Amino acid sequence: MLFVLPKLLTLSPQALAGYILTFTYLMTPMDDIVNNFPVISRANISFLKIQSLGLSLVDRAELLTEPPPLKQTWHRLDLRNVTYPYGGQEQYDSSFTLGPINLTFKQGELIFIVGGNGSGKSTLAKLITGLYIPESGKILLDGEPITQENREWYRQHFSVVFSDFYLFERLLGVNSADLEANAKHYLKQLRLDHKVTIDDGRFSTTALSQGNENGSPC
Repeated sequence: MLFVLPKLLTLSPQALAGYILTFTYLMTPMDDIVNNFPVISRANISFLKIQSLGLSLVDRAELLTEPPPLKQTWHRLDLRNVTYPYGGQEQYDSSFTLGPINLTFKQGELIFIVGGNGSGKSTLAKLITGLYIPESGKILLDGEPITQENREWYRQHFSVVFSDFYLFERLLGVNSADLEANAKHYLKQLRLDHKVTIDDGRFSTTALSQGNENGSPC
């Protein structure tokens, strides 16, 4: 502004001083705006994740104001003919539906949920914890049906940590002459070769099931 602009434009000393003072005062707020862009972006990503779970603080504000007391002890949790469709989600076959599921969990039991890649393990876990709402069927806690009115109360009985992840489109961090051949071999072993292919070190898609992305055991 001070040394280059006068050589390009004909400016009076008063106009040049005005430009310099204006930009001097703008530097701090502009710097704050630029530095806050990543924070705003992360907040937007978190908001989209909350929306994807079907959670709404506005719809449940009244329920959260005076929540009913939580159960200190419980005896059984039942899933009766529970189903959950994957229609409308690009990463899944539109015809795929999880269920109907009939399960009973009793207090003190240690349960392992196992299954193939994309078989619905993560979805079942989110149905059990109330993060996903079944399309049909019932979830009962000690015989009490879980409905829209008490769903938020039901969710408060669980403590869950879902791991975060990021899928890269290329094979990274591994140097091998036959890397691509090995990767294709393991995709076949994991029964993912019908979903993912590799061409010139790049995956054909990263839209896999949550269980695959999180690296959950099969």
